[in-house]
Parts: sequence; structure tokens; C-alpha cells
Amino acid sequence: MLRKLEFYTNSKTGITQKIFKFFYLVRFKRISKKLGFSIPINTIGPGLCLPHYGNIVINPKAKIGKNCKIHVGVNVGASYDNSNDVPELGDECYIAPGAKLYGKIKIANGTKIGANAVVNKSSSVENGVLVGVPAKLISPKS
Repeated sequence: MLRKLEFYTNSKTGITQKIFKFFYLVRFKRISKKLGFSIPINTIGPGLCLPHYGNIVINPKAKIGKNCKIHVGVNVGASYDNSNDVPELGDECYIAPGAKLYGKIKIANGTKIGANAVVNKSSSVENGVLVGVPAKLISPKS
């Protein structure tokens, strides 16, 4: 439903597109509420993988790259001071259950974020592993 809603939101405006957009918006909100997702449109690249249903909250201004896997209990949000300071994740990132990402941070491509990690600083190491509270880089993937 997310991808269909994005298509009709981003496509040409006509009466048919508006009808389909409204239809998919209603279905998307109903499914999101049922499954516990709060994922706004146009924030995540293609290839999103959500292996389990449950609470997932993503800020509407956040940017997540393609082919990312996001588990249950993840929160990608703004900083307390400024609602424009939101995370940017690269392609093929893995976010384990319960991870929290907030603030104006950039996460490199292929980064794995451990379960219940709290990420509040950027990581420029590709294929790195971030774990802990606050999250620290423990190793790049070999």
C-alpha cells in the first residue's frame, strides 16, 4: 500500500489519480494502524524489508536508502531541539529490533545497527556495526 500510495501521490494530478490516491491513503492508514507502523510516504527508498509487524516510527523528514531492513520497535526521529534535525541512512542498512536513531546524523551504506542501540552520532564507516547505548562502532564488516 505504501508504494501504491507513493505512486499516486507523485504521479500526474487528474481526477482518476486523486480517486486512487484517496483510496490507497485510506487503505494505507488502516493497514498501518493495524500493524503498528508509522511510516510516512517518500521517506524510504525501494526494497524496504519489514520482517515483522509491530511498532515502527519514522519521522516524515528522515531519509532512508534503498534495500534497508527494519525490525520491530525501531524509532527514527528528530532531535529534541530542532525538528529538522533528522537521520539520513545509506543504502542496504540493517536496523535490529528496538534501535533508536535521532538527531542530525548520517549513517553510511551497509551499516548494521544492533538491537536496542541508541544512535545519536554519525557513522561514516561503510559496512560498520553500531551497538550499545550510546551506539559505538565496534567493527567494519570484513
